[in-house]
Amino acid sequence: MKKTMIMYIKFLIGMMLLSCLSCDTTKPDKMQVFNVSGRDEWNNAIDLIKANGDDQAYIINIQNSFAIQHFDVFADQLTFGYVQNVSIDIRGNNSQPILTESFPINIGPRQDVKISDITLKGISLGVMSGGRCSLYGNTLVTENTSSAVFVQRYGRFYMNDNSRISNTTIPITSFAVRNFGHFYLQGHASITDNMGFAVRVDADAFFYMKENASISRNRYGVSVYGGTFILEDGSLSENYTTDHAGRVVFISTGHFDMLGGSIHKNRAANTIYVMEGSFTMSGGIVYGNVESGAPEELANSSQLNGTTLIAGISTEVKYGDGSNILPHIDGSTGGTNHTIVGKNK
Repeated sequence: MKKTMIMYIKFLIGMMLLSCLSCDTTKPDKMQVFNVSGRDEWNNAIDLIKANGDDQAYIINIQNSFAIQHFDVFADQLTFGYVQNVSIDIRGNNSQPILTESFPINIGPRQDVKISDITLKGISLGVMSGGRCSLYGNTLVTENTSSAVFVQRYGRFYMNDNSRISNTTIPITSFAVRNFGHFYLQGHASITDNMGFAVRVDADAFFYMKENASISRNRYGVSVYGGTFILEDGSLSENYTTDHAGRVVFISTGHFDMLGGSIHKNRAANTIYVMEGSFTMSGGIVYGNVESGAPEELANSSQLNGTTLIAGISTEVKYGDGSNILPHIDGSTGGTNHTIVGKNK
């Protein structure tokens, strides 16, 4: 209970700081529109956004597929410079244009970037301190050789509608959220078919998953190193590991709060492994393995005969009503192979 209260206090502090850092205090009188068909027009739009200063709003209509590398944008630089209180709406069209390059789009403090109906191929997205990025429509971030998205201190990232992160091609975390960063996976958005962990939540960061969002067919699921993962709804399914140390949800330190949703049909040694953090299950369901009686079409760990939940000695693993999850049906204080259903007050 004490650990849960500390995480809740950190959550409130983070929300207050986010509100201060990312608030938009401007109401631009005019929206500037760029119609972009190639790299030169993209570069011109970027240069004008940098030159126009703060308190501006833009629409960039992407009309064709092209490579977007800007001549002075490198991996550690901000794509739109250091302007603040700017809104940049990057829109595709019915043909889902493809933007390619090996350089990231980096979003700076008090910059609000929306991306709709575009495929970003080999382009990662970085949200720096106090920045904000939202994906809409059928936006796809794919074929990256490093983390597809990283959210830094106090940044916010939203995946909405049918947006998707897929096919990160090396065994690395597809989505990393750090120090008081916030990540919202909602709507029908998904993180699928990646070679490494789907999401990594570092110290004091928050990952929220809700509605019909899904994490599926990744090498691993969600790892928490000092942050908080809140599963309100949605599913983690068909994630797989090729070794006997694999986990779908791994809590090194930090907290996993399961309010609803389903964790099912994953192939891993441990579906949920709480090493030193805490796990509270107020709702939802985590299926056991076939041997414990879970239906074959929903069972976890069916190929590795793994555990549904394993908990370290110094962990706090409870239902939402305050009662202990362990020992479960099988009587073990260290873990269970059986299905677990959340309980609330």
